Amino acid sequence: MLFCDDCGKLKKKVKRGRDVIHVCAQCDPITIAPGGNRPGRKPASRDTQKPTQFQRADQLSASASEPRAGPARAAQARQAIEEIPVRKGDPPEGAGPYFPFPEMRPGQARFVKDVREALQEQRILVAQAPTGIGKTAGVLAPALEVARETRSRIFFLTPKQSQHKVVVDPLRLAERAAGEDLIVSDMISKQAMCPRPEADMLNGRAFGEWCTNEMANNRCSYYKNDETETIQTFANKIHHVERAVDVAASDHVCPYAALTEVARVANVVVMDYNHFFSDMLENTLERLRLSLDNAILVIDEAHNLPDRILDHLTTVLHPAQVGQASDEARGVGAYAEARFLEKLRDWLDTLESDQEKEMEPDELSFAVESAIHKAFRMGKPDTHDVIDQLKKVGEQVLKKEARSAAMEVAEFLELWPPSARYREKKVLRRYSPDHGGVVHQILDAAVLARPIFDQVRGAVLMSGTMFPMEMYASILGVPKERAQCELYQNPFPQENRRVAIDTSVSSSYRERGPDTYKAIGERIAQVCQATPGNVAVFFPSYSFQDQVLGAMPPVDRIMINEERGLNKTQREGLVHDLRQAGGRALLMGVMGGSLSEGYDFVQDGENLLPSVLVVGIPYAPPTLEVKARQAFFDDAFGNGRGWLYGYLAPATQKVLQAAGRAIRASHHKGFIGLLDHRYTQRQVQGQLPPDMEPVSTQNVADEARAFFSS
Repeated sequence: MLFCDDCGKLKKKVKRGRDVIHVCAQCDPITIAPGGNRPGRKPASRDTQKPTQFQRADQLSASASEPRAGPARAAQARQAIEEIPVRKGDPPEGAGPYFPFPEMRPGQARFVKDVREALQEQRILVAQAPTGIGKTAGVLAPALEVARETRSRIFFLTPKQSQHKVVVDPLRLAERAAGEDLIVSDMISKQAMCPRPEADMLNGRAFGEWCTNEMANNRCSYYKNDETETIQTFANKIHHVERAVDVAASDHVCPYAALTEVARVANVVVMDYNHFFSDMLENTLERLRLSLDNAILVIDEAHNLPDRILDHLTTVLHPAQVGQASDEARGVGAYAEARFLEKLRDWLDTLESDQEKEMEPDELSFAVESAIHKAFRMGKPDTHDVIDQLKKVGEQVLKKEARSAAMEVAEFLELWPPSARYREKKVLRRYSPDHGGVVHQILDAAVLARPIFDQVRGAVLMSGTMFPMEMYASILGVPKERAQCELYQNPFPQENRRVAIDTSVSSSYRERGPDTYKAIGERIAQVCQATPGNVAVFFPSYSFQDQVLGAMPPVDRIMINEERGLNKTQREGLVHDLRQAGGRALLMGVMGGSLSEGYDFVQDGENLLPSVLVVGIPYAPPTLEVKARQAFFDDAFGNGRGWLYGYLAPATQKVLQAAGRAIRASHHKGFIGLLDHRYTQRQVQGQLPPDMEPVSTQNVADEARAFFSS
């Protein structure tokens, strides 16, 4: 146990002779001198103990440690959030004690009320809530109330690490406003938190193997060291994960281990989608000692969730993997299995092509049977026997390694044939040159999501671009009897935004050519002249972007171009260049890329992109995957839904994300140009939120000029 039976405080490992025992600083003050073995520490005092409503958390004593040295930017971030004023008196009517501000924004009061009622009644709220409504503070305040009443834990799930800060800062404000301490664990992947330099030198799988071996062989001093005082620090004060890693590293303990301990008793845990919506779920529940019926999920940017789940449900068998499995089998003396894997790899090599192709289940099955016939000279086993043997090879490998290619091959071969678990219209089998092998792809995100939404106490799925909400609820398998879909109006003054459709151009394939690229390039140049500040242009593809860039007339702008294959550091370099451009930049990127979805272009509270142009509609090419998803949606939800759910909606989702870069706060003023006459089509307009209210024009630059001069 981590806690002292006498006083309830956290214990600490100390040496007495050759033994290591657990003692408490208060009950055994001679053994643990004030500050322990870490300079600058003071012993915990009962007076600083943090009250909370969660089991065991009432025993977490506050660590009265001295301020730690850390990066200057961390100190500045803490100071900035501490300087944000919170309400002094009672909260606004209906807001609740955790709401930190003296007033609610337009539409926020309804959102807070809906969240509270949905969670109290154990429903699943699916909310289209535009940027500026105050989603984060609006969902946390009522969720914290309900969690306190029901002794539940809140899990705030985000698609990207960069979005954690926008959750942690409002939690700090909520804590100050309520005058009640909150315990928060902000977690990212174990590798991203590891303070050892080796973590930056390894890929994900290699890190897993290395970390497991280091722990198993007692070679990681961070893991061996006692994390008690670090846990106290995290329980006493809310830390961004970056700061938490710095703190744990300075204490020479494992940040992942310390934050996991805190997460077991936290009011709120901030995590990535994958901790719940993947095969990590069982491990998450076990590690955090959690039952789903005691969990409240808040899923931010929930429009991303279906694709994230489908990516996870896509499994690949490629030659290099099978070759590695063969090496593993030979290494443990399974020579016949090694020969079988070599023959299977030879067959996979024959599939290599620049073209994808759909595969029937029998194609791989026949290849497996042929490989068995060639590899096993005596007593030919059947496929099930070979899979069992590969699993045994994998089990031997996993005693020493974090992963086994033989186990992965066995699981793929087991998954490949038709089964009662997945109806055939939910599965796509294909050879993919992009994946470099044979792909087994489940097309139904609800396979993974529905059991979670069936069991959780309540959930809020929210996004500024999740329209229509009913579609997302259906795709994710939210139980109809629990689903509540709500649309919230844009809180920004209508006069601060103008959306214009330029009907004189198009990006459709049959209309592309030099004249089209030139016309679009001229429109971009004209909008640059009409805009008092930076302009961003987002295209349906990199190739289309290159064609327009080559045909565009000279512009008096600093050109900042997103290119294919940029890493995170390079993308952040582009954003840095934009910030330094003094309002004279032209940013060019693609819809669905990081720049069109992953960044808020705001500096000192002001938007850096007063004009955003969206060129064309990014319809997906007619790949096997796109066609299969449409067929699945038609089968699952009725004819016509396939085209809507699998083709039109994914394209317009990217459009809305890109267009949303123009306005991020109510005082911002932004112009959005949609350059494609197809935006006037009824079915496309039906996918745009009602508050967009676009106007049609033959020259989008005229609309921009009129908007900025008004």
